[in-house]
Amino acid sequence: MNMNKVKFGIVGTGAIAKVHMDAIRQTDNAELYIVYDKITERAAEFAKRNGCRHALTFEDLLASDVQALTIATPSGLHAEVAIPAARAGKHILCEKPLEVTVSKTNDLVRTCESSNVRLSAVFQSRYARSVQVIKQAVDAGRFGEPVLATASVRWFRNKEYYSNAGWRGTWSLDGGGALMNQGIHTVDLLLYFNGDVSEVTGRTARLLHKSI
Repeated sequence: MNMNKVKFGIVGTGAIAKVHMDAIRQTDNAELYIVYDKITERAAEFAKRNGCRHALTFEDLLASDVQALTIATPSGLHAEVAIPAARAGKHILCEKPLEVTVSKTNDLVRTCESSNVRLSAVFQSRYARSVQVIKQAVDAGRFGEPVLATASVRWFRNKEYYSNAGWRGTWSLDGGGALMNQGIHTVDLLLYFNGDVSEVTGRTARLLHKSI
């Protein structure tokens, strides 16, 4: 084991965990050290397939030598695991969105600040080559002074997408359906290119799926 590598853990070994695992393994100074899931059998199987440890309890995970955690739980459970992890001195890479309410998001950010640990959200679209080219052009003033930016996300998620994972489309664990889970990447790019906002308004409608 290379002691110069950051020991990463994954909390939540569902579908997205493999993406986190692949990213960790492609990073020269990181290694997948341990995983945890409330479904112990799922964590054990994931650990066996990927050659790492698995924690039997969340407390065991926090007591281990893991240095950074990627949070891959349902969105509405991010703060529930990330806040105690930050207090235990673990750096946090959290799936988007950081949380499903402003208050829980603020609690997470403030806890990481007071615990002196790093916090980052997964917004991988920023690192696409095309996005980097646009960002460099914006920063260099090639488009002049931006006065208007628009974005459209024409994605569709069928009913199986929601039924295959019971937390999706729920207010408590999802918080916004396709807007929160897919459109958030495009919203992030608007912020990346143009800077922060001072005011937000919005309209919503449910046109195809029943309320959960």
